[in-house]
Amino acid sequence: MNRFDIYVTGSNSRFLSSQVDTEFSGRGNRIHLLPLSFSEYLTGTDFYKRDALDEYIRYGGIPLVELQSNDEEKAKMAISIYKETYLKDINDRHPQVEENILHTTLGVIASMISAPINPTKIENAFNSAFNIKLSNNVIGNYITWFVKKNYF
Repeated sequence: MNRFDIYVTGSNSRFLSSQVDTEFSGRGNRIHLLPLSFSEYLTGTDFYKRDALDEYIRYGGIPLVELQSNDEEKAKMAISIYKETYLKDINDRHPQVEENILHTTLGVIASMISAPINPTKIENAFNSAFNIKLSNNVIGNYITWFVKKNYF
């Protein structure tokens, strides 16, 4: 008997990850691909440990980024992946939202990484730093979308 493996890859903008499981229930397995751990990254580099850690923190251990030839190309690739992963999929589901506002919201959340976040804190950051008025409800929706995409 012939056996075949079929892999479906790419953007999941049509499905939330929970919907993929339902749609393909019993007919496949999901394989989660994660960035390299630091120890995995370390085995593939000739940097000294401290330099390797700096590089790993800067670019996140994403193999496609690390394969780029210089810092400028690595930064371009990381930004491209960020836009395709974080922004495009959400914009496909919610086309009424400006990509720039989503990008800024993620930036504000990332800047608060060591503190609990809530819509009011983010609203205040938008008002003071960017002079942009967003309501608690809108910001709450964005946070919900990010969480549903399993970004946090």
